[in-house]
Amino acid sequence: MDFFTLTSKIEISGVGIHKGNNSTIKINPWLGGNIVLCWEGCGCTKNKYCLQINSSNYGIGNKTSIIQDGDLFIECPEHLFAAFCLLGIRSVKIVASPFSEIPVHPFGTSSYYDMLSREKILLHKKRCKNKHNFSKIHELLSKYKETNYIIEESDNFYCKVILDRPELKLNSFSSLVANKDGVFTLNENNVAAIASSRTWITRNKLNGISIGKGAHLTNWCRILDEDAFSDSKVGEECARHKLYDLIGDLFPLGYLPKLKIIALNPSHRKNNILLKILSETIV
Repeated sequence: MDFFTLTSKIEISGVGIHKGNNSTIKINPWLGGNIVLCWEGCGCTKNKYCLQINSSNYGIGNKTSIIQDGDLFIECPEHLFAAFCLLGIRSVKIVASPFSEIPVHPFGTSSYYDMLSREKILLHKKRCKNKHNFSKIHELLSKYKETNYIIEESDNFYCKVILDRPELKLNSFSSLVANKDGVFTLNENNVAAIASSRTWITRNKLNGISIGKGAHLTNWCRILDEDAFSDSKVGEECARHKLYDLIGDLFPLGYLPKLKIIALNPSHRKNNILLKILSETIV
């Protein structure tokens, strides 16, 4: 599998999607072959870090994914991680302030992809442990029937998200395929469509929920009336975004598993359960 890092540091500033507070992160080249995190002002030297990001410290906070380091945490890393995943970037050092959110770029999540793609450079090729105990996967999944994931053996990574919400007249799907070397077999138009897909929430559910304070139509959040889902283009964008969430939430596994994953109505909480199951069943 190809491991890419960056040629130079990238700095991203914006607002947090849920709290709406200003936030800045720095993404630095890193030669260690993993994704690591330093807290702003921690005093780490060039070759040191505070935390190596993996499935054990990637979890669920208040309606979003978080990276947890003891009492410290940062929220909403999944879209940045999805861009890393699409580009094969698996070796960088992230510098961020604790208790903040990964900022949303003013021009949307596709800006992550655009900026990173201009700076990525091949670090090395690495064999990854990507075989899993399938009987154990199915045993653990059976304990969480509400997750609605189908996992099958495959020679490469294949992921499909299906949204089936009859009460919203929403029925759509989106899928991604990578070759045996972990490279996504997509043309640039398809990648751009997935990377730029916006999240969504029905307008009646937005009232009284403390999310979306940093969202607007041009950067991230699509706030919809319930009858809007009958438009097939809206449904397709919703499915693409859920797919983007899923690959971002699985990114802390450290590699693209050679699995066929079909997810019905996934969420961050369900994705995190799957991440933990996959990390526990590596052979």
